[in-house]
Amino acid sequence: MARETRETWASRVDQWRESGLTAREFAAGCGVSERSLRWWKWWLSSKGRESSAARRKPKKVMGRELSPLTFVEMTSGPQREAIEVILASGVRIRIPSDFDTSAMTRLLDILARRP
Repeated sequence: MARETRETWASRVDQWRESGLTAREFAAGCGVSERSLRWWKWWLSSKGRESSAARRKPKKVMGRELSPLTFVEMTSGPQREAIEVILASGVRIRIPSDFDTSAMTRLLDILARRP
């Protein structure tokens, strides 16, 4: 059977409601499946349309509507270089730019006490 339009099914569901027949009886008389008839009744109801529309509603990212095939470029924050400290002994210490100052102070105190 060729695919039928929404309007065809809407008309068919209306006829079924007015007929007083069960879904099985009406579907058999029209030559359609009972399952299809019930599904279209559900889909054409406001609940069916709302839930279908909610599933297909475009998503928004940063205020912009995305289609299913939209690509979003992901960038990281600005990269800061690490700080490098070279002690007189030749020891190198690389410290990330977002270091904890109290931890750094403790480390320098410990190193200063070393012979």
